[in-house]
Amino acid sequence: VEANLQTPEELAAERIDYFTQGDVLCWNSIARRLERCTEFASPLVVAIANADGKPLIAGVEPVRVCGEIHPGDLLVASNQPGCAIAWAQNEAGKPPPGVVNAKALDVSLQGETTVLAMILVR
Repeated sequence: VEANLQTPEELAAERIDYFTQGDVLCWNSIARRLERCTEFASPLVVAIANADGKPLIAGVEPVRVCGEIHPGDLLVASNQPGCAIAWAQNEAGKPPPGVVNAKALDVSLQGETTVLAMILVR
């Protein structure tokens, strides 16, 4: 599946240099390629970048996050390119179908970092 998300050049390369580990990746249907997500709770999240910048769709991996994160938080794309944030369930109710990209397994109290998370892209 991950191979279908890459251009022939990306697939042939050992790494994709414009993505960093944990980047939240969305599908650009016009350009027909992956890019860092920039839309809050985007339904077009399709993968998380691994250490080589290649897309992953499942597993327990580092995910780039912005802001306060706690174990069990559902992660969605933020407006910050490639960064996920916790879905504020108390304020916003349940997230719409298709926007959750991971469940946090670590804590981040502020700023931008990576946390270990179960990738739930579907």
